[in-house]
Amino acid sequence: MINKETELNEALEHGKDCRKGCVHCCLYGTGCLVGDDKKKIATFLDISENKLEEKYLETLEKFNTKLLR
Repeated sequence: MINKETELNEALEHGKDCRKGCVHCCLYGTGCLVGDDKKKIATFLDISENKLEEKYLETLEKFNTKLLR
């Protein structure tokens, strides 16, 4: 389980051994946040959105758009 004490590298490894369902995330990385996902996750972990982004999320760019995962 991921909580506010989980380090980024551990959070990114979470689920890589999964072989259920589509297996897409295990092979190609995690999905990206959409809408107010960042706010909801930060609220759940009881941390600021900035802290969430610094500690747990990585930025990638697709189609000239900044995405977080």
